[in-house]
Amino acid sequence: MKVSRFFSLLLFGLVLAFLWIGFSRVAETNQQENRTLLLQNIDRAVLNCYAIEGMYPPTFQYLQQNYGVQVDSEKYYVDYQIFASNIKPVIQILERGNATEEVQP
Repeated sequence: MKVSRFFSLLLFGLVLAFLWIGFSRVAETNQQENRTLLLQNIDRAVLNCYAIEGMYPPTFQYLQQNYGVQVDSEKYYVDYQIFASNIKPVIQILERGNATEEVQP
C-alpha cells in the first residue's frame, strides 16, 4: 500500500515537472518569435523609408512617427545605430531585464 502511494506521488511529480518544463519552453519560444517579428517589422519599415525617401531613417523615433512602427517600450529596447543616410542601420532588439538580444546584420 505504501509502495503504491509512493509511486503514485512520484509519477505525479514527474508529470508536473514535464509540464513545467514544457510550458517554460513554449514561453521562451514565444518570446523569441516576438523579437524576431518585431525586428522584421522594423526592417520592413526601414526599407520602405529608403524606397520612398531615398535615405534610411535618421532615428528610430522617425520610424515610429512616420511609418507606424510600434514597440512595447516597457518590454523591449531598440538600439538603432546609423552611420550615414545611405548605409543600412544596425538594429538590436534588447529585452528589458534580459541579456538576450537579436542583431540584424
